[in-house]
Amino acid sequence: MRIHPTCLILSTVRKGEEKIDGHIEPVVANMSSSSMPFICDYTRYGVDYTASLTNDGIITLQLYDGDEVYLDRLSTVWIRRPQGFPHHMLSRLEIAKYVYKEHVCFWVDALEFLMYQRDIYQYNHIHHERSIDNKYVQQHIARDVGLKTVPMIITSSKVDVEAFIAHYPDAIVKLQHTFSSDDVFWQPTKKFTHEMLDELSKLYVAPIIVQEYIDGVYDYRITMIDDHVIAARYHTGSSRYPYDVRIDRFMKAEQCTIDDATIRALQAFMRATHLRYAAFDFRENRHGEMIFLEVNPSGGFLYVDQDIGSDIAQIMADVLSATHRGKAHYDASIRNDAHRFDYDPNCLPFAASVGGNVEVIRR
Repeated sequence: MRIHPTCLILSTVRKGEEKIDGHIEPVVANMSSSSMPFICDYTRYGVDYTASLTNDGIITLQLYDGDEVYLDRLSTVWIRRPQGFPHHMLSRLEIAKYVYKEHVCFWVDALEFLMYQRDIYQYNHIHHERSIDNKYVQQHIARDVGLKTVPMIITSSKVDVEAFIAHYPDAIVKLQHTFSSDDVFWQPTKKFTHEMLDELSKLYVAPIIVQEYIDGVYDYRITMIDDHVIAARYHTGSSRYPYDVRIDRFMKAEQCTIDDATIRALQAFMRATHLRYAAFDFRENRHGEMIFLEVNPSGGFLYVDQDIGSDIAQIMADVLSATHRGKAHYDASIRNDAHRFDYDPNCLPFAASVGGNVEVIRR
């Protein structure tokens, strides 16, 4: 069977029995009947499917059961935190490193090609997401569009942290890229204490983020999807852990409206970064000023829907359901059992199994 989906979702929903990301199911369940989503899981690449990028610019997937997926009628793409490739399944480290690089190269090229098809809406393009993940890029753009930002340093220097703390004695410390309790060294954002000064000599091992602490009344999670703005307000002033909104899950939350000036600034931010989806974090200080903290271009929204009764999952389903190139369909007559394959952890890559090196001709 040949399948022509209208929406490609790059994500990892499950690993075996373990649920990895709960965002996909409620969104797919609410997509329109005229759309056809296809979930592509990098962790199953080479296990459940192989892929090709043809000379005429068509990406095809060959599934284990013999079906084929043609990505030639896509209207939307959603990159929702896909997990890595299954190179760890290979028995030899040097082979795993080579295979990983080749996998990354293929998919970067494939997604780069999709970017140049102007009638495909991407939430978000992978390059735009990666560039805006940079905290200093975020702060720079936020200031450019008129938002107030928080003093911050990312450093592995003991001397620079001591100088920052001397200037901003009320500070917080957080990690760069460990977002959830599943990470081995996960820590929530913490208040910087004098006891931590004795540990600064270990900073050379890995850098940290230090920010001025903003004493605030409310934290805001503002989710932007195209022209949609959904704002959740959390009562930080009464929180039992005001340093990280993720910790006190009994903190009061409510849906709210955002002032026009902030919305215009966020819309300018989205245009400047070419993002179609983003989750912004703000804190309102004791003077009523909205302070930009950070933006997550692939931030979660299910907890927001649960906390305030919003409909972000439905909005995401609606934008992903938009079709610009006709309805998807199946070509039921096509089936190719030759695609069936078994994943062998001891298998050498093709390039390593087709013979020895060719000597360079030097004269």
